[in-house]
Amino acid sequence: MNHSSAAHPHASYTDVLKKELFDTCAGVTLPYRGQRVYYFPQGHIEQLGGPMDVGKELLFELPPKILCEVNNVKYMAERETDQISVEITLFPLTAQGEVPSPNPQFLATEMSAVRSFCRTLTASDISKHGTLFINMCDAKNFLPPLEMSQGEEPHQYLVATDLQGKDWRFKHVFKGTPKRHLLTRVEGICQVKKTSNR
Repeated sequence: MNHSSAAHPHASYTDVLKKELFDTCAGVTLPYRGQRVYYFPQGHIEQLGGPMDVGKELLFELPPKILCEVNNVKYMAERETDQISVEITLFPLTAQGEVPSPNPQFLATEMSAVRSFCRTLTASDISKHGTLFINMCDAKNFLPPLEMSQGEEPHQYLVATDLQGKDWRFKHVFKGTPKRHLLTRVEGICQVKKTSNR
């Protein structure tokens, strides 16, 4: 399948965030609902792993590529391994043509909507109590800002959603000597003051 990489102009922030997460895990740019893409019948049959003569008759009746519109994108992850897969439903278009070039405005929207960073954790990043130390620059750039007027230990509660759709609650606090940004998991029910999927 071939497609342009423009962001969906009508996608919600949550949709864009989920797409960004799966794009990162998959290592490719996945299409969005409503986007026009090419479907390659021969390539699909080859990916099925069976003998080519199984779909030979069908291939003779189909063009080498078919312009389609993405009707639905379903993101999935294995519960045990978090291995991702995506089910994409395509609708063939009556008027065949070329896939339009990405709209730079939509690309800019997608790039500005989601901010993320990767970090390889070491033993020194986590305390013996399970607290994760967050670098000052990462906390400033990727976490919601703390209300420093709260006192000596400003804090907030965050909710992160994993690939399975499960919510994980964390407490982000700025404390210690010297002061550092700390992230600890919150067990049970707590009052969530701010929410973030980042």
